[in-house]
Amino acid sequence: MKIILYKIYKVLPVWLRWIISYIISEKFIVGISAFVTKNKQILLLNNTYQYYWALPGGYLKRDESFKESIERELKEETGLTVSMERVLKIKNVPHKPVIDVLVLCNVIKGEIKVDGKEVKEARFFDLDKLPLEDMPKFQIDYIDLFRKDTFK
Repeated sequence: MKIILYKIYKVLPVWLRWIISYIISEKFIVGISAFVTKNKQILLLNNTYQYYWALPGGYLKRDESFKESIERELKEETGLTVSMERVLKIKNVPHKPVIDVLVLCNVIKGEIKVDGKEVKEARFFDLDKLPLEDMPKFQIDYIDLFRKDTFK
């Protein structure tokens, strides 16, 4: 049966194959999480809608690059102007339909300013003084990847 369906699929116009593929494929969201460094510390946020510390980030908007997305998110959430340096890793978030792009950013200018609506607190932490007991496991795993990538 699969062979017959594949033969039919192959003779369809490309635009129709695209629609069929889109309809039957699994959907996911592309998120972005940043390692923002300053004076050998990394930035963590305590969001109003979560009960733990986490890396800053958000979701990509349509037609937005990784660089545009994370620089926008950080400006909105912290008031900091940052520059995305590079992609560190692309990971799937456990138990969620989310692909997370992990990036490295440096602070260009600004001081942390949070509005209290989305972010309660934003603070730079030494890598050996992170609030690991107040972080989800997948974020701790991200930090371990960062340590291995940055300090190899």
